[in-house]
Amino acid sequence: MIGRRQPVGGARFIAATLACGLLWPVLALSQATSGSQPAPGAAAASSAVPSAAVAAPIPATPIAGSPATYPVRPVRIIVPTTAGGTTDAVARDISQELSQRLGQPVLIENRAGAGAQIGIDVAGKANADGYVLLVVSNSILPVLKKVVPYDPARDFTPIALIARSPIVYVVPAALSAANLSDFLARAKANPNAIRYGSAGVGSALHLSVELLGSVTGTGMLHVPYKGGAPMMLAVVAGEVEMAPTSPDFARRYMDSRQLRSLAQTGATRLPLLAEVPTTAELGYPEVDVLSWFGLFGPAHLPPEITQRLARDVAAVVEMPAVKQRLAVVGAESAPSTPESFTRYVASENARWTKVVQAAHIPLQD
Repeated sequence: MIGRRQPVGGARFIAATLACGLLWPVLALSQATSGSQPAPGAAAASSAVPSAAVAAPIPATPIAGSPATYPVRPVRIIVPTTAGGTTDAVARDISQELSQRLGQPVLIENRAGAGAQIGIDVAGKANADGYVLLVVSNSILPVLKKVVPYDPARDFTPIALIARSPIVYVVPAALSAANLSDFLARAKANPNAIRYGSAGVGSALHLSVELLGSVTGTGMLHVPYKGGAPMMLAVVAGEVEMAPTSPDFARRYMDSRQLRSLAQTGATRLPLLAEVPTTAELGYPEVDVLSWFGLFGPAHLPPEITQRLARDVAAVVEMPAVKQRLAVVGAESAPSTPESFTRYVASENARWTKVVQAAHIPLQD
């Protein structure tokens, strides 16, 4: 009579596995559900395994790339204007400290063109995982465009306000206008003949001059450029008679005696331009315009990532070194929460839409 063959290999595998304690959770579960008792050999072996090994749950490990582990690779910030402009400077002013707080490189990518629409559109269509963000100014508000490929309320997640800055009206040093009143008188005498440049259609620079023209009853010809830097070269070269610009650009060209500043927007003088009068001082308090710069993500950005970035940006813009760098470009830090920034963007959009409609400013392509 031939005896039954024993599964020697399987028994050896189980014994070796039991010695390492790997099968005990499985065996314990099997016994608990079947009500059977462990085999004598297994019972003896179980005494070598701590009871905690059976009872302790296996901790959940966050999946790499999930909001809980963000960020696990470099973060890219799109700036929809040319390098060298104020928006670009603000983005770079916060990138180093933000990188340190995130523990990953923060890379700046300039995607200029079409009045900032190209870069804004690219950022809005990125994956909502926090690895492609957008630093942009008021130009994200499409209040002067006939058609735009994005909706700022639908396609973006407002994360944090970074800084605000007044706008400065500059003219070539050789222009005969001695002050803002002289310049406006000249513009009124030559309707739609005086040219002014801007950093793009719908930018805060553009809107500020349209508002100035509406308040003073002055018509001028708009010449848009692909950013603040090329606009400044144009006004220095005399391609345009006036340009609205940032305080740092105004200071630079004033010091080189290439341009003169006629006024800065707002109610108070910026320390960087203490000698330049405000529009309020000159009798135009309605021309209260500020450029603002903020951080956005694509729509549906996970709340954990939004809040993490907002906290880090708020901390960064309060750092003395960052405040100093922002002051150099004539900007003042403006920490916020995602909720307050969302309300601010909505109020700015409503405000400028009313200004455009009330002034009958034609929409542009």
